[in-house]
Formats: sequence, C-alpha cells, structure tokens
Amino acid sequence: MDSSIETPYVLEGRVTRVLFRDEAALFSAVKVRPDAGPEITVVGEFLSVSAGDEFTFTGEWETHPKWGPQLRVLHALQKLPREPAAIEGYLSGGLFRGVGKALARRLVKHFGETTLEVILARPEDVEQVPGISSKKRASLVTSFYEHRQVQDLALFLQGHGVSLYLTKKIHEHFGREALAVMRSDPYRCASELPGIGFLKADSIARKTGLPADSPARVRASIEYVLRDRCEVRGHSFLPRKELVRDCLLFLNGELGSPGVPSGQVSAEIERLLASGALVADEPDAIYLREAYEAETVLASRIRDLQQVPVAVSPRLEEALAKAQREAGIIYAPEQGEAIRKALSFPAAIVTGGPGTGKSTVIRGVIAALASLSDGAKVLLAAPTGRAAKRMAEITGREALTIHRLLEFSPDAWTFQRDENHPLDADLLVVDEASMLDLLLASALFRAVPPGMQVLLVGDADQLPSVGFGNVFADLVRSGSVPLVRLSHIFRQALESRIVTNAHRVNQGRMPVLERTPDFRFVALEESAKVAEFIRDAALYYRSAGMAPDEINVLTPMRKTETGVAALNKLLQGALNPPSGGKAEVAAGEAVLREGDKVMQIRNNYVKEVFNGDMGIVETIGAPKDAGEEEEEERIIVNYQGSRVTYSRTELDQLVLAYACTIHKAQGSEYEGVVLIPVVKQHWIMLQRNLLYTAITRARKRVVLIGQEAAIRRAVTNAGSRLRHSRLAERLKAASG
Repeated sequence: MDSSIETPYVLEGRVTRVLFRDEAALFSAVKVRPDAGPEITVVGEFLSVSAGDEFTFTGEWETHPKWGPQLRVLHALQKLPREPAAIEGYLSGGLFRGVGKALARRLVKHFGETTLEVILARPEDVEQVPGISSKKRASLVTSFYEHRQVQDLALFLQGHGVSLYLTKKIHEHFGREALAVMRSDPYRCASELPGIGFLKADSIARKTGLPADSPARVRASIEYVLRDRCEVRGHSFLPRKELVRDCLLFLNGELGSPGVPSGQVSAEIERLLASGALVADEPDAIYLREAYEAETVLASRIRDLQQVPVAVSPRLEEALAKAQREAGIIYAPEQGEAIRKALSFPAAIVTGGPGTGKSTVIRGVIAALASLSDGAKVLLAAPTGRAAKRMAEITGREALTIHRLLEFSPDAWTFQRDENHPLDADLLVVDEASMLDLLLASALFRAVPPGMQVLLVGDADQLPSVGFGNVFADLVRSGSVPLVRLSHIFRQALESRIVTNAHRVNQGRMPVLERTPDFRFVALEESAKVAEFIRDAALYYRSAGMAPDEINVLTPMRKTETGVAALNKLLQGALNPPSGGKAEVAAGEAVLREGDKVMQIRNNYVKEVFNGDMGIVETIGAPKDAGEEEEEERIIVNYQGSRVTYSRTELDQLVLAYACTIHKAQGSEYEGVVLIPVVKQHWIMLQRNLLYTAITRARKRVVLIGQEAAIRRAVTNAGSRLRHSRLAERLKAASG
C-alpha cells in the first residue's frame, strides 16, 4: 500500500483478524479486507472489534518502523451486520450482558436478518423466542441501547478530538443523558470529569452553536481563569477587578471585541459566590474554595502549633557540643543558632543558599535531639521523590515524600493523616520547603499534632513553588516563625565556581564568565546556534560516558527554538533516533521510544511515581506476529532501578525529559552537567531567581549558552511575578 496517499483516507471493509487488543485503552491492531485489493493493517481506537465486523474507517497512512504501512484510524464507524452468522457473532461478542452463543443463535434463528431491527424497534417481540424471559429481554435491550448510545456519542465527540477512552468515561458518568449533556452544556463535563478541560469543552460548545455569552460559558470561564492563574501562576486568589478583566480578555479576545459585557461576568461571579464554589475575602479577593480553606487552615494550624511551649532542655549546649565532636566539625555561629532554635521552638525556619551548610544543620539537629532524648522520634520529608532521596543520603535515615508521609489514599483521593489521625513523632524536618505549595502545606500542618516540633529548611531566594501560593516566602516574610538565615559560605564551597557564581547572581552581580572546570559560558548570538550547540554538547558528553540522567538541559520556557518542546525533539533525534530495533509509541504530540529519557508530570499514588520523577523508557510492548498469542501492550519505565508499568491510556502522564523547565528542576541536584540556554528570546522570563535556581541545580558542571546581555537582564531583573496571597497577613494577625 502506498503510504504517500493523501489523507484523510476512507476505507470500507471487513475485519479478518484482530492482531492486538488493549481493552483498557480501547486500542487495537487489525487486518481489514476491503471490497477490492489486499488486506490492510489498521490501528487505532475501537469501542469493540471482532473478526467479521464491518467498518467505515477514516484515517491517515503511516509507516511503522517494524510493521510497515498501516492506516491510523481517526474515525471508525461500525456497520450493523446483516448476515445471520455476522449477527450471531455481534450479539455474542461480549458487548451485551447475558448474551452467549446459544441465545444469539436462537434470536437469529427466530428473526433472521431483522434481529437487530426487532431489538431496537419492537423489543417486546424478543419474548417470542423460547427461553427468553421479560427480565432477560430487558437486560438485552438495555445493553443494546447503551452500546448504540456510546457509538452515537463517539461519532459526535470524535469530530471534536475526544478519544474513545474519554468517550466511554463520559457515557459511564452521564449515562443515557451523555449526548444531550455534551450538546447542551459540555462545561459540565469539564467540571465533573478529569481529562476534558475547559478549552476542549469550550471548543465543543462553540462548534455546536452554544452562544459565546451563554451563562454556562461565562461561569465556566470564570472558574477556568481563576484556576489557571492560581495553579499555573501561583496566586492564592485574584482581586475581583483583575478576575473580571482576565475573563473578558479570555471571552472576548485581546482586542475586547463586542461580546460578553463586564456586568455579566460580575453577575456570574456573584452566582458562583452564592453557590459556594468561590469565596470572597474582604471582599475584593476572590478565591477558589479549596485555596481559601487551605490558606486559612494553614495559618490557623501554625498559630495553634506555636501556642504549645517547648520545654528547653538545660543540656542543650552539651548536646550541641557532643554533636560537633561526633561530626568532627565546629559549627559556624549561624549553624549553632539554627540548631538551638530548631530545638527550642514549636516551629522554626532555616534558609540559605548553596554552600552555607543547610545539610549540616539538619544532621546537627538530629544528632543533638538524639543526645537529649534517647527515644526521640524524627520524621524526614521533602516535597519530591528526588529531594527526599537526597535527604536520606545526607542523613543516613529514611526520608519520605510528603505524600507518602501523609499516607495518601488513591481510592479515597485524600490523605489518611490529618488532625484526626496525626503524625507520631517528636520532630518533623522538611527539606526543600520552598517547593511547598499552599494545598500541600495545609495538608501537612493539619497532620502535625500540638507538642510536635517542625523545622522547615529551604532557600527563600529560589523560585517559588509550582502551584497555589508562595508559602515559604510568606512564612519568612511574616516574621511569625523563628528564622535563621545562613549566609556564611564555607571554604570548600568557595572553591566551587558554581557556588560563588550562584551567590553573585543572587546578590545582583554578574557571574564570573571565565572558564573553569566546573563553570563555562559559551557566547552565541543566534538561538538556532544555541540549540545546535546544546545538541552537540549532549552528544559529546554521551560519548564521554555520561549516562542519560547525568546530561540535563534546563530552559526557562516551553516554546521558542531553545524551549522545552523544540530541544526535546532535537535531543531525542540526536541521542535516541528511530531504528528498526526500537519500539515506539505515540504519546500526545510526541513519540516515546525505547531508551528515551522521560518525566512523570502528575502524582500517581498507585504507581508511587510523582510529578518531576525522571526515568528511562525500558520496554514498549508491540503486537505479535499474526498467528501468535496476543499480548497486551505495556510501556515500562525504569526510575533508577524501580520499574513502573504504563498502559496506553496512561501515557499522558509522561513527557520527554531531555530538556525540562527550570521550575520542573526544583528539588533536584544533578551530578553530571547542566546545560542552560540564556537567550534574548526568553526575555520575559529572565529573572534573577530563575537563573539562580538553574545554576544551583548543578553539583559538578554548569554550561551557560547564549548572550551576555541576556545573562545581565536576568541578573538585574530582581522582580519576580507578584503572587496574590494573604498568608503572611493572616500569620501576622495571628501572632500580633
């Protein structure tokens, strides 16, 4: 078959063989006999498929490196069978509850070619068949109608880019009303079901003729805009005027073309406030309910925690001296103060940059507490798996992600640890606390009982968390929690150009760009040349023996020639090109290939992999040759020795990770090389804390590539984006 045939291509034919079927993903590979010509391999999503089924396919030709030319299905419309044998197979194929081969044979023997029409149009006639009761008839007719409803829904939604997997979920949720809901108010689907976001629902709504100023659209856009600004840009709330403005920009476009008036947006905000979906505070701050509750609960829990006094041991100085002797060091004055405060107050904060001894403080607090109380119990936690692993390495003790510490239950979709089932320990130490977002911090402090001490350790000058709020910076700014800033850089750290340049950047000074073994600047003016250098450097380091997880590219943005998307495509092509011996699978707009470096982008508590975890695609299953036993396709990713299995429906959790954003690299420290493009194309994102965070991810080698003017822009641009939050004010009010 000529794979150059223009698309879309329409094919009518009968399925002769099912080569492969993944029931969870509804993905199949089948052989189809057209009306004329040889058999054709067809791959894609099918609600159901069996040998003998007739379809009208619309698809695109592609060439698989192993299986050759095949038609990838865009739409598959199954024809109701007409021949008695085909009708028997259709009814007994498992689609209809309680219908096996014997019952299907009796139905077809009685009604012949009109069997399916009778079931649909005159279901009561089914009882004429011997051995079929009213109950059996009702079950058969109900399941038959449900199947046709799903097919009708699929036919409608496939035209709007909704997968069959999501179609099935929509039907399961809304039942027989699913098609009516998607035609009249698809925004319900966006709010009630994961997988269909507002933008997809809005696209469907507009194509089906729902007015641009419909109340349903305006309400849905308010919640979408507010959630986007909070989850993506890190706000806890939006001022009312800002929310109205952003909604109007979204609804009417940048030019503000006539459409939805501001009064209608304001009126719908009031309706959402009245329903409890949104909360107004004082009264111009508009919160999502979950963010308001998290902020107020967090402030309240920290206030309550600090009202329980700590009995400071008279042996504290003795314990401090013992900890120094056992470690073979002498604590700097700041470090000693940090350890004392950690053991003298209900909650304390230690912040400092690289090389200032934060890890030494953590070890010192644990050692001193052990001297003071032989049976003292300490819990260690961090927001990410990578940060928890590093914490375990520096302390020699078990460290957990906060989600594991709080015993998240995927079935109940909530934490098992809370104020009713609190943590049990004398001290909780949280590292990389700058990564705590509002929701996670609130859940954590809900599980801290009165009398338990908490030490938060982090770098207040790094980028803030991805997600709601600015928790660590707010805690520092509020002055409500005892704080120690570590500023002394130790001699060993001073020998590192990475450390000294990071501190120069943090102080608003240009880094020293002269080349050293651990720090290098490559001056290139053109962004395309920067991307090419990154590719060539990655190939060089790979040839020098570096493992994939030791070559890390951190970039400020997702788009542009030196953004995440373009660099991942370029680096995948260079480091892991396609070959006949490597299986691959489509995952959204990308292709994942055996050997690819990938990142998990959502917390998955069942698989115990979390947002930001990186691994290597180890195995991609594939359909076996015709005649062999079928095998369910699975993708296995190796996360530093832990193998995690994904189905096709779960591939939206994975992205290529040859390059990632600097935000995604928070909580990581890389042993190999960190390549950082710093170019004028990223002008809007070039900020001091972003460059500082990128440089501090590396332990051994940093390479900056781009323009010195772009570096200067980042260094001198101290203003990060304002995050609307009232946590600091609430904490000040509580302690005042």
